[in-house]
Amino acid sequence: RGRYLQDGDLWLWRESAGPPVRATSLASPSPGILGDSDFTRPEAEVSSYAWAPDGRYIALHVDDRRNVRTVIFPEFLGEETAGVPLRRDYTGDNQATRSIVLYSVHDGRIAPVALPAPQERVVNVFAWSPDGAWLLLDQSSMDARDRWISIVTARDASIRELWHDVRERNSQLPASTWQSDGKGIVLVSDKDGRHHLYSLALEGGQPRQLTTGNWSVVGE
Repeated sequence: RGRYLQDGDLWLWRESAGPPVRATSLASPSPGILGDSDFTRPEAEVSSYAWAPDGRYIALHVDDRRNVRTVIFPEFLGEETAGVPLRRDYTGDNQATRSIVLYSVHDGRIAPVALPAPQERVVNVFAWSPDGAWLLLDQSSMDARDRWISIVTARDASIRELWHDVRERNSQLPASTWQSDGKGIVLVSDKDGRHHLYSLALEGGQPRQLTTGNWSVVGE
């Protein structure tokens, strides 16, 4: 079975079942078209996805800009200059909604995850545990002062916060992943002033520092 994104939705393809089929109906087309502009995007779309290792679920990141203001852009390439309406947010608007939904491969059921403040948080990382039972979420606030690490239960799409880090000044590197045994989270944080590796238990609490020194971790 294959999968890909097209026209703002998830498509699935089975070698023995004919052509690809549209698996979701979450997209909403752009109100206007302006050449290859980055603003000519669907008003709502599945922007990325992650398939669980056990094949049962696909996590979808959905961007919904239908509440973002509409701005008229000039189109100069036609016979006459025309105004094209496109969605364009400005600093301070924060009206785009970023959400996570779980798609069941077995029956096509879609279960939205009840993310807190979906217009105020950015989803930096979403990744499945090795057994496909949990989805890791690494989120930050728009001003990067807050960071949340949470896990989502695959069977019912419930979410549980493990750790909330808030500081007036930080330089967060939103990198996190599962331990190879799936029993905890490994993340990068600058809690001690430099970016280092930390481990976080699934029960929550404070992360345990794994690396120290006058140097920084810059990637996984």
